[in-house]
Amino acid sequence: MELPREADTPFNSSARADIILRSSDNVDFYAMKSFLAFASSVFESMFSLPQSQKDGGGQTVGSLPVIELQEECKFIRNLLLHCYPGVPPVIEDADDIITTIVVAEKYAMDDVQKQLRTELLASPAMTRDPLRIFAVAFHHGWEEVARFAARKTLDIHVTELPFSPELDYLTGSGLYRLFEYRYRCARRIRQWMSTTGISNPDFSQDKSRIWYSSRDASTDEYIWREEHGQCKSDSAVFAHPSLRAHPDDRSVRVTATTWWTAYFTALLARLDACPSGNIVLDNNLSDEALTAASRCRTCARDAHRHLDNFKKELAEAIDKVVSEVVLEIQFSNCQPTEDSGK
Repeated sequence: MELPREADTPFNSSARADIILRSSDNVDFYAMKSFLAFASSVFESMFSLPQSQKDGGGQTVGSLPVIELQEECKFIRNLLLHCYPGVPPVIEDADDIITTIVVAEKYAMDDVQKQLRTELLASPAMTRDPLRIFAVAFHHGWEEVARFAARKTLDIHVTELPFSPELDYLTGSGLYRLFEYRYRCARRIRQWMSTTGISNPDFSQDKSRIWYSSRDASTDEYIWREEHGQCKSDSAVFAHPSLRAHPDDRSVRVTATTWWTAYFTALLARLDACPSGNIVLDNNLSDEALTAASRCRTCARDAHRHLDNFKKELAEAIDKVVSEVVLEIQFSNCQPTEDSGK
């Protein structure tokens, strides 16, 4: 049998310690009972037991008692770094974060769990593979993480969400609720665009329409407003049915240049599939629009700046609309969070 080896600093034998935690792969961590007991009610109870019950028969290294754990060394190290004073290093790998959260749950380390779930929210995997993170969070009852991951799935077309074995964690009703949520977000965006959403909620003046002008004081009316036939790229003017100058008057339309209307029509289709403000910020559609706008000397002058302002403000507005749509799903074994209902 392989002999135990010391953990790397700061948990090697030179550390101030009164207990040794031995991992399943035979690595000894020299630790302080006080830190462990403060972070974990399980360790606190364990240390209160008689010596013969808490350390597996009184095994020691030197004068220090040894507690054998079932977890691998990297997860023990992650736990200890989050228990000890100071700012712990961020765990880069999402799988390691997930496994460490599960271990923290086992040892009832509530504060550590909260820190690690925050790290998971910021993990690149949340953007790259949100459906997988949603499935894992749903399985473990991490409501805040699951709701955040559900929101991130909106950035990706359903046909492009990657497969992962963790999808087996999802129930049929859980998956149904997730895709129902996507549909309701898309529908809510359409409703907002065709009714009250046309007026910018941050302003009260008639001129301050999100389709007309920016909050940027340097921007007057957007260059694509085609009321006076200024655009020279195409003489046609299109009144898009989704846009009205006044939410209560269907006869008053927003008129726009054809290049912007083509852009906006394509954007609506993208938002139906991916109802998220991040889709508005994607440059692929806007780059095509700017190429078309460059054919008109009048439009080319301000199109880039105006479209950038429009995209930013529309993305913010759409994210606000989507935030009001609630994922209607039941979580089992939910961990308490400060804003789990968001």
